[in-house]
Amino acid sequence: MTNEIVNKLQKLWKRIDKEPEWYDQRDSYTKADKEWVTKLIKDVGLNDLTKLCREDMQHCNGLWRDYERNGK
Repeated sequence: MTNEIVNKLQKLWKRIDKEPEWYDQRDSYTKADKEWVTKLIKDVGLNDLTKLCREDMQHCNGLWRDYERNGK
């Protein structure tokens, strides 16, 4: 189960990383979002978590929506 969570978080990190460079006003947010996901991946791996807490799940879901590509 931990690998499944890590894989989903890595996909989220990659999605955030694909944020277009021309969108300058979002750069600091994008960096902070990537750092948060990286920290969460490390926590999941170190603690062998089988599921995320409610707050982390809600934040991840919000990030998925924020970085949605609308079919791109």
